[in-house]
Amino acid sequence: MKCNFGWKGKKGNLILYQMNNLLQLTLPGIDEEIMFRRILLGLLMSSSENKIIKFIGSPAVLITSILFGLIHVFTLSKDYSINFNLIYFLQTAFTGYIRG
Repeated sequence: MKCNFGWKGKKGNLILYQMNNLLQLTLPGIDEEIMFRRILLGLLMSSSENKIIKFIGSPAVLITSILFGLIHVFTLSKDYSINFNLIYFLQTAFTGYIRG
């Protein structure tokens, strides 16, 4: 069974290729935002109401930013070995905390 959505030829293949790339570029970021910002941060904020530490802010934002950094800390090299990259952790955790 072949499905081409009414598009034929090279132009149809190009449109499907572009749609596929667009979905692969946007969906992982949307999933992360829903997980970290909406679900996890919402649950932690409701469990730690009125607990704001001077110069640190909300513990919920700090915890979710650390978890966000830990998700992005591991990299896969060309020989398929998993590496720990501290710079990625610091960049993503700091950015997650600032945007928190």
